Amino acid sequence: MACTSQDFRLAMRRFPAGVAIVAAGAKPYRAGMTATAICSLSADPPQVLACLNQRTMTMRTIGQCRSFSINLLNTGQLPLARIFAGLEGEAAGEEKFTKGAWRDGSSGAPILIDAVLTLECALVTSYAASTHNIVIGKVLDIPGNAAEDALLYRSGAFGRWADLASPQQHFI
Repeated sequence: MACTSQDFRLAMRRFPAGVAIVAAGAKPYRAGMTATAICSLSADPPQVLACLNQRTMTMRTIGQCRSFSINLLNTGQLPLARIFAGLEGEAAGEEKFTKGAWRDGSSGAPILIDAVLTLECALVTSYAASTHNIVIGKVLDIPGNAAEDALLYRSGAFGRWADLASPQQHFI
C-alpha cells in the first residue's frame, strides 16, 4: 500500500512539536510565520534547521536578509501563533508585528521579547526539498527570555507540556 499525501499529513499531526515564530527582515519589511518543523543540527558550531514553505514571504525575506530568528512561544502566546499562521484575520507582513513585543536583534532579525527561547541566526545555506526549503542557520545569540511553559502542537490542537514523573522518580 502506497503512502498518500493525506496519510502522511494525518500521521505527522500526531507528532508533537514546539510552536515557534520564524521571523526575518527590518522595519517596515519584516516577515514571519508560525512553524513547528525546527530542530537542532549541531552543537559545534551551534546550528539549527527549519523547514519552511518556499512560497512564503518569510522564506524570501530570509534569503534577502541572510538572518532570521526562531522564537519559541509560551502557552499565553497562542493568539500570536494563530496570527502568524494566518488563522486569525488577514494580517500580513509588517502588520503581524503589531501584536506581541518585538525588538531588533543584533543581526537585525525581529526578536520576540517574551518568548520562551529565541535563537538569532545567520543563514548558512538553504536547500530546496519539494515544496519547502531546509534552512540552516548558525546561532549567533540566544537572548535572555522568559522561563514559561512552551506552546506545543499535536493532532491539530495546541497544548502544553505535562511532566509525567515527580522529581523523586528516576528512570532506569
